[in-house]
Amino acid sequence: MRSVSRIGGVLMAAVLLAGCAKGQQAGGPSVESTASSGPAAVSHGGLVRDHVSFVDALRARGVTVAIAGTAAQPFLHGKGTQLRLSGAGLTAPAVVESYNYDQADLGTDPAQAVIDDTSQIGSDGSPKTSKITWVAPPHLYRSERLVVLYVGRDTTIEHLLADLIGPQFAGK
Repeated sequence: MRSVSRIGGVLMAAVLLAGCAKGQQAGGPSVESTASSGPAAVSHGGLVRDHVSFVDALRARGVTVAIAGTAAQPFLHGKGTQLRLSGAGLTAPAVVESYNYDQADLGTDPAQAVIDDTSQIGSDGSPKTSKITWVAPPHLYRSERLVVLYVGRDTTIEHLLADLIGPQFAGK
């Protein structure tokens, strides 16, 4: 009887883990959980976790994405890329900065590096140790290995980023 209980417990745990490993986003493609053994080189749907999946998600929404150059903020240590977004009902083209946190670039755990960097940013979007005079309100979003900075007033861009990445964690 005891072995039957153990087998039942193991089966229940396996079913629960399988349910957690695969999910279905409302109205979206199925999402698979991946181990943090390293970033995937290619993304074609699913959750936004890094720069590649961010660009894929934008394009899946019909947004035209063009690389506009490199980006650098002294308080963000990920590899920065400026992206020019247009189309898909956006009121005007906009530039966002996408910071990809990759273990190969940083030599450390990328998810922890995102946490470390973003914990140093105040609710106004400036580093806690200094103040930045932004040309427009900053909006910062983060995911597993990604930080996105949008400086502007276009609520369409703000809503798009929040839909793809989640609510902004800092900014105005």
